[in-house]
Amino acid sequence: MARDLRDSQWGPPGKLKAVARRWAEMRQGGRDELADDLDAFGLADQIKAIEPTGIWPENALTVRVFFDLEYQWREIMTSDGLIQQGLDHGQIKHTLDLLRVKRRDWLGIFNGLKVMETEALKIMRGDA
Repeated sequence: MARDLRDSQWGPPGKLKAVARRWAEMRQGGRDELADDLDAFGLADQIKAIEPTGIWPENALTVRVFFDLEYQWREIMTSDGLIQQGLDHGQIKHTLDLLRVKRRDWLGIFNGLKVMETEALKIMRGDA
């Protein structure tokens, strides 16, 4: 089914990318801008109990799988000295199996993981 036929079920575009960017920034030792702003106004302690995740329900499982794959990133040095980074796609199936994700959901999750991986790599490489 074409995506435009399902748009009414989807939230605004870019949510998976935003989560992946924030994950990559924190992994690179970046600061959490929201936390900094809350600290500046003395609101951090009051907000912790109601802090929004920014993750749409339809993306929650994809984000969980992405986080579960955190230590499954690979770096490979090519013959011309370039470093190729990315998720070890061979581990995705194992993670989906361990989480007992229904096979009918695998393709959607895999496509979401590719979106998140691409966005995270932009941050990790300094392209964003």
